[in-house]
Amino acid sequence: MVEKTKSIILHTILYKDNMSIVHLYTEKVGRLACFLPASRGKKSLIKSNIFQPLSILELEIDNKSGKEIQRIKEAKVAFPLNQIPYHPVKSAIALFIAEFLFRVIREHEENQPLYQFLENAIRILELSEKGIANFHLVFLIKFTVYLGFYPNEDNCKENHFFDLLNGIFVAQKPQHNHYLNPGQSQTLVNLLRMNFENMDQFAFNRIERQEIIAQILDYYRLHLSSFPVIKSLDVLKMLF
Repeated sequence: MVEKTKSIILHTILYKDNMSIVHLYTEKVGRLACFLPASRGKKSLIKSNIFQPLSILELEIDNKSGKEIQRIKEAKVAFPLNQIPYHPVKSAIALFIAEFLFRVIREHEENQPLYQFLENAIRILELSEKGIANFHLVFLIKFTVYLGFYPNEDNCKENHFFDLLNGIFVAQKPQHNHYLNPGQSQTLVNLLRMNFENMDQFAFNRIERQEIIAQILDYYRLHLSSFPVIKSLDVLKMLF
């Protein structure tokens, strides 16, 4: 069945000299892998250079049931990225988020709320001029909503601990090692108050930002089986 759908590019792997495999998250059918042929001139309906991390494309896909890898019949840009590929900070964030999504998203069915969240986040990253250093922190914590383990904000009081294993704030130190101390928990409270609209109003130094992202990724590891190392995180650590 030929499916027309908007798609977000996650990862591209060289398959043959004239062919790659592109992994993408689509609006209508969830995650897909597709063959991506090398461009064949100006009249080609598929230009491989538009398949950049987090690119938002309008694709026509020959989606055949039972096939692990589908074929793209036509591709065009749905939302042009004029800053992300060339802005060093935005580009690094895009690489990190694309790798993260490639490792985390597994569902092969339509999920409109998730797709809309991702597309909206990419548009904000492209257009934002302030608070960019906090973008990936906001993204990671808001993304937990769609995975079902967004932190429970009840009882997030001063001097409380955040139980990473159960996703709740507690008055007493948990009986296991997976928790944030009261100071770290207060930082998490501030993060929960952040969103893409106000992220420029929160300031963290280099050490704080690295601690925050390490804690968020630990939280993911506790709630997702086989959560991998995100290699592009090292680039963000160098920038921030």
